[in-house]
Amino acid sequence: MIETSTQPYHVKKSSRSRIAALWLSVLLVMTAIFLMSSVPGGKKPGDPFSNADKGEHFIVYGILAFTLYGAVGSTAGARTRLFHAVAALVIAALYAVSDEVHQGLVPGRSRSPADLVADIIGASVVVLVMHVTNLMGGRKL
Repeated sequence: MIETSTQPYHVKKSSRSRIAALWLSVLLVMTAIFLMSSVPGGKKPGDPFSNADKGEHFIVYGILAFTLYGAVGSTAGARTRLFHAVAALVIAALYAVSDEVHQGLVPGRSRSPADLVADIIGASVVVLVMHVTNLMGGRKL
């Protein structure tokens, strides 16, 4: 069947819907992160639970990496699975850096290298698990 749309000939209509949904999920996660980072306040000096949020960072950026891995894989064409993994991780890490810069501009919040490390580790673990799982299963996401 020949497509008559302005989309590339190799992208079917159902695939375009799937790609749009995958990138929408990335946008939703990024928006949620931005909104959470925009809330004024933060940890109090001497707070015994000052590092308790690292698990939250790990999980949230793991979710972002999950959505990115699927979205990149759906639009990167015939590139290698390794490209999908690296691209998802780089995008997540760059977003984590921009999030820390943003937090530094919010009253009562500050930039935290430890938060950035937790973000990148969370994204890395999820991308690694997905990449290895896909290699072992012989399929792409």
